[in-house]
Amino acid sequence: LKDTAFDIISLNDNSVLVEGKLYKKNEVVKTIRTDIEGIASTSSDLLPYGKFRIVEGEAPDGYLTDGAKPIDFAITENGKIVDLTDEAHSIYNQIKRGDIEGVKIGAGTHKRLANVPFRITSKTTGENHVVVTDDNGQFSTSAEWASHKHNTNAGKTSEDGVWFGTSEPDDSKGA
Repeated sequence: LKDTAFDIISLNDNSVLVEGKLYKKNEVVKTIRTDIEGIASTSSDLLPYGKFRIVEGEAPDGYLTDGAKPIDFAITENGKIVDLTDEAHSIYNQIKRGDIEGVKIGAGTHKRLANVPFRITSKTTGENHVVVTDDNGQFSTSAEWASHKHNTNAGKTSEDGVWFGTSEPDDSKGA
């Protein structure tokens, strides 16, 4: 994800020199941000020999930092880049989730309108799905209304579930 901030923290018992400044154990020595491809990197000579930890400090808008696990690594060779982009070291972000509900009424009559489709688009990812009003003109993306797992994202009736993202639908979470 673009614009995710990661803090690099010293795990060394002795102070380390980074960019002309001394840092003690557990201090942030550098904050780096991901680019458009979701990659963050440092120059090959930024960190001295030693042990460090990278921690997600700030997620992009619309994402949670919950569940992001810190990754410990060591600099053991001069000029060698430590690659933390493999599956075991990648940090996955969870989208902020919620639900939306509403009522569709006719202009002027305030009569509730059934079977009206609405397209709902995530501002975070651009992903979109259709919800349909029921016989009372109501719609909801809540699993209490219609299980996220029932005809997921079919968008044909008010009983079709809605789920954003590629993970398995989970009725304990917002759509």
